[in-house]
Amino acid sequence: MRHLPSRPSRRVPAPVLLGAALLLAGCSGGADPRPTAGGAEPAAAASPDSPALIEEAFLTIREEAENVDSVATWHGPDGQHWLIATAKEGNVLQVFDAATGEPVQRVGETGDGAGQFSRPNGISVIDDMVAVVERNNTRVQLFALPGFEPLGSFGSEQLRWPYGVW
Repeated sequence: MRHLPSRPSRRVPAPVLLGAALLLAGCSGGADPRPTAGGAEPAAAASPDSPALIEEAFLTIREEAENVDSVATWHGPDGQHWLIATAKEGNVLQVFDAATGEPVQRVGETGDGAGQFSRPNGISVIDDMVAVVERNNTRVQLFALPGFEPLGSFGSEQLRWPYGVW
């Protein structure tokens, strides 16, 4: 049996992962003729023997006190492209422009009513609806996009420590 050497565990900040995911989602398989940020020429394709270098498209504002965790994207009918992130300690959703990383809005406040959160954690977008899992309110809230109008919630009687959603 062959054993692989162990690697130290590293936590990669969510904004870095997000930037990499957005860049990978836009890959077309060929070289991009447009200049990259700062006017540099696009990087050459990586050989099979070397790793590819992927630069961030943007970094969102780092707010460690809010404990930003899960992200989901929404593509609206009027050209909106949003990145929606849960802020577990801030008890809000943070909404960013998915192309630039610029803040669009903050949604919610602390509480247990409709549109309020207590440790929002998992998030998923389904068409023009977003589902947000709250650990401390033990429920899943549903909202209509783009206005984040509360549509209802479920699970408060059945869920004990809900965490994520897919």
